[in-house]
Amino acid sequence: MKSTLTKFLVCSIFTALLFNCSKTEEQKQFTIAEYEAAAKHMDRSLYRLVYNQVSNVSFANGNKLIYSTNTEDGKRYVLTDATSKTKATAFDHENLASLLSEELDKEVKATALPIYNVTISEDLENINFSTSNKKFSYNINEKSLTEKPGNTKKYSRNEHVSPNGKLVAYIDNYNLWIRDLETNKKTQVTFDGEKDYGYATNNAGWIKSDGAVLKWSPNSDKIATFQQDARGVGMMYLTSTNVGHPRLEAWKHPLPGDEKIFTIERVIIHLNNKPKTVRLKMGKDFQRGTTTDHIAGRNNELLDAQWNKEGTKFAFVSSSRDHKIAHLQIADANTGKVTSIHKEEVDTYYESGVNAENWKVLFDSNEFIWYSEKTNWGHIYLYDLKTKKLKNQITTGNWLVKQVKNIDEKNRVIYFSAGGKEEGNPYHNYYYKINFDGSNMVNLTPSKGTHNVSFNNNYSLFVDTYSTTTSAPISVLRDNSGEKIMDLETADISKLKERNWQAPVEFSVKARDENTDIYGIMCLPSHYDESKKYPVLNYIYPGPQSGSVGNYGFRPVSERFSGSCRTRFCCCSCRCNGYTNAF
Repeated sequence: MKSTLTKFLVCSIFTALLFNCSKTEEQKQFTIAEYEAAAKHMDRSLYRLVYNQVSNVSFANGNKLIYSTNTEDGKRYVLTDATSKTKATAFDHENLASLLSEELDKEVKATALPIYNVTISEDLENINFSTSNKKFSYNINEKSLTEKPGNTKKYSRNEHVSPNGKLVAYIDNYNLWIRDLETNKKTQVTFDGEKDYGYATNNAGWIKSDGAVLKWSPNSDKIATFQQDARGVGMMYLTSTNVGHPRLEAWKHPLPGDEKIFTIERVIIHLNNKPKTVRLKMGKDFQRGTTTDHIAGRNNELLDAQWNKEGTKFAFVSSSRDHKIAHLQIADANTGKVTSIHKEEVDTYYESGVNAENWKVLFDSNEFIWYSEKTNWGHIYLYDLKTKKLKNQITTGNWLVKQVKNIDEKNRVIYFSAGGKEEGNPYHNYYYKINFDGSNMVNLTPSKGTHNVSFNNNYSLFVDTYSTTTSAPISVLRDNSGEKIMDLETADISKLKERNWQAPVEFSVKARDENTDIYGIMCLPSHYDESKKYPVLNYIYPGPQSGSVGNYGFRPVSERFSGSCRTRFCCCSCRCNGYTNAF
């Protein structure tokens, strides 16, 4: 059965059966105190009752890593040596707290150091971190604190920073501008933008912002973006629900069935001394991505877009309005000439991975990796970029590649996450590596559960944290073959259980076709009594997305199930109010 069908049907996180409560029974009237007690079981502060979890992992010197863990006594930082298989407190927490108290002119507790972006230097002598909008370096041996030169280059959330950190791009009056972070000089780089026909516009209708959508070239001298044509697109009107006069909001928002929807005209902007705009020699594209009904990702990054390292060629995927066609093309940045590379058309809709683009052009080896569900399962394929012919299928089987995490072009190895290959719940997340030719596939995370990993720079070591809906996170250090080097931490949920926390019930039922398995979880009341009957609230978010449970890892509070919802048709926050986990 095609994996996307399974994902479409798995939206139910609770059983589809509803217990029949007797109509003759009088409905209990709950008191305010009971409601308040119930609400405490949905409070995110319960996360703080899960101790000894690994977070903020940072590697150094090849085989060393530092991480933080929350204990009952507070947060502590641990330094681990993969070679000697030892771990110890990374630095003198009391001393650093004392130095920070003096530096910041406020009390800093050693058990709650207000530091973030913590890393350790390659010589293992200094801890680098940020706090109070400043950067510091703490010498472990000398126990001294030094403030590092701050970053005076300020920019807003709507400005898109260049790779070299010297420029930002932003929208002003429907045109794209560049600002030099050193001199604050502003330069207009497009000139024909106008209302409903502006550059780098971030509006998909169901989501919008004032940030510029674009892709900088690696050497920061070009920008790939578009001119959005919203002329004639229908309007969406919303009013607020605040006390007092409501606030009216309106913007362009195409709806299903509309003849006129957003389109984009792709351009490449050359900055240099005299900016110029090169329009790609192609027709208008629909504003569609291979993972979403938009073309803007986090931080307003242009999706389905890739430069070569020289910044002379720009690869992108065009999608049809109904998402049934995905067309990989490469543009010449100087001339605007567009070359067709690969086109796939499907009966349902094409997506290039689970919440991630899994296609990649390998310019150096004249190859490209393509993701397809043409075998009814999502897998990756290797093609020749010159001949455009298939070289080989890389992954195969009745399971799903989710996300390609790293492509080691030198050693021709691909690291990726997948589901359904291991026994048990197919929604558990495992990590693998495989050669370009499809040989030597290795499960790097063999322990049962949903895995989250943090690799070092050369992928020779990684921290593997795994859990299930009922078992708390366990973190171990593994090598490049998936062999466990040492245990790091095992989470403690005893305090959580003291609050009457109930482990969710993970279940599986058959779909209407009596063949497809539907997986879900049922959250029990905090004072659950198996001899009693309870109503079951069936939380469903309809549409072609991968389900409302999202993550089958451990969570103290099951109040949100939006983790795996595809943003293609997701225009709300997908929140489950969690009433069944309350009374």
